[in-house]
Amino acid sequence: MSVVKTAPYKGDVEAVRRVESERLVARVEPRDRLIVLDERGRDPTTRQFAAMLKGCRNDGTHRVVFALGGAYGHHQLLRDRAWKVMRLSSLVLNHEVARVVLYEQLYRAMDVLEGGPYHH
Repeated sequence: MSVVKTAPYKGDVEAVRRVESERLVARVEPRDRLIVLDERGRDPTTRQFAAMLKGCRNDGTHRVVFALGGAYGHHQLLRDRAWKVMRLSSLVLNHEVARVVLYEQLYRAMDVLEGGPYHH
């Protein structure tokens, strides 16, 4: 896991979003798949999420990079750069809560792909 340093707030929310998004984009390599987690994104089921990850595994994706927003969310440039924009909930989640939800869904997706009993 890698964390992008937050930008200092100097009265301009859009500037904070831009700086943080630019920092994140700079870390994404050409063979990576960037998935931006945003409440405006698509809402996959666990099985759809698992299938998406399976596709990445099968097509030679180097890394799947998940972008959780900071206090002010993402800049549009990050959403434009993303392979997918998805949401974990229609509710706005604190980034620490969102991280836990993402970990849980990654675990469930891997269990689905391995044929385990975790997802029912």
